[in-house]
Amino acid sequence: GRPLPGARLQAWPGGQATSGDDGRYALRARLLGPSRLADDGPAADLLARLGREAWRPAHLRLRVVAPGCRPLSTELFRRDSPHLDADALFGARRTLLADCVRHPPGPTPDGSLSSVPFDTLAFDLVLQPAGGSPCAT
Repeated sequence: GRPLPGARLQAWPGGQATSGDDGRYALRARLLGPSRLADDGPAADLLARLGREAWRPAHLRLRVVAPGCRPLSTELFRRDSPHLDADALFGARRTLLADCVRHPPGPTPDGSLSSVPFDTLAFDLVLQPAGGSPCAT
């Protein structure tokens, strides 16, 4: 891959960034902790019939858009999260696991100050070309 400047990243919940000339990006977002899916409706019925729990591991939802590349919507999963092997939505993959590093309150990577502990993670995203040579950020 090669760096992809100007890629737009959006995280849910909250968080937007644009990759720099070197393809690097930094965004501030909230990682969703392990959570249960709603226990009613057809999905819950199907999971119950399969004998599966309705848990999702801790994750971060991302969408990346860049000129000349196919948009990417994905989730990154916290490597040490419970429920990775039993994700109710079957989204957790080895290639989407990220190591989070816990930091004490203080300066954050974007230069602001946090009054509470916070985590950082690093992850290389690879985009597919809309047609032509590979894209990467």
